[in-house]
Amino acid sequence: DFVIPQIPVVLTNAVNEWPALKKWTPEYLNNKIGSVKMGMKKSATFKHPDITQADPGATTQATFSEYLQKTIYNKDASDRVKYYVSGDENFFYKEGERNEAIKVLMDDFSTPDLFPSELLRQISFWISVKGLFSWLHFDGNCYNNVNIQVAGSKKVHLINPNDCEKLYPI
Repeated sequence: DFVIPQIPVVLTNAVNEWPALKKWTPEYLNNKIGSVKMGMKKSATFKHPDITQADPGATTQATFSEYLQKTIYNKDASDRVKYYVSGDENFFYKEGERNEAIKVLMDDFSTPDLFPSELLRQISFWISVKGLFSWLHFDGNCYNNVNIQVAGSKKVHLINPNDCEKLYPI
């Protein structure tokens, strides 16, 4: 009903049974994957990607514990919003390959039954704190995306691909 005609849709309460909804606290994640090296991005501002930087997509390696120290446990709100764990580099599953370093978290969720499983290409792991802003963008991987918010909230503007010619950069 939505994929073939390319109509953005919001589904609610689709993953209410996921253990991740209750388990995924900073403490739990730190206990499970705190020592795992991950791709972390830094923005000089609170915007992703930060187009004012020489390399807006630059990634550094940090353990998940180091990420938590720079964000959740950082008392400086203006500094902590500059860091995020990017799903571009961090994934649970990608083209048949499982990420052994974070597979321990895969028991906490299941793939939603929204499409045939053979069409699944990637399950990414994105994490950020309140206040991070992502520009209007099109994920150029040519796949349909499912964004599942495990904790917190996110304001998302979905735009029909047929309306792209009405958009312009500011």
